[in-house]
Amino acid sequence: MRTNRNLTTLATALLANPHAHHWAYNLHQHTHIPRNTLNTQLHHLTQQGHLTNHWETPHPPNRPPRHYHQPTPTGITWLTQLITNAHPHHQPNPYTGPPPGTTQP
Repeated sequence: MRTNRNLTTLATALLANPHAHHWAYNLHQHTHIPRNTLNTQLHHLTQQGHLTNHWETPHPPNRPPRHYHQPTPTGITWLTQLITNAHPHHQPNPYTGPPPGTTQP
């Protein structure tokens, strides 16, 4: 996966609370990464074994279920190295609000 500012921003957001369950819309709100880009990155990180994912069960009847993502132990190491070794032009954008993904299902 090619490193860029969006990826380092996503890595920073995921590592803000690495044991939490993160969902794409919440990550989008806090990082301002475009949703299509974010979903593609989450998909690739999952395929590479850096994230696990699962659907929220049970989910509240007033909204669709959330698709949660969580860094794996090797993913935490990889994401940390990604941030540490990022080119100065790829430093993460700051995100706003509390650390994303603070839900523990």
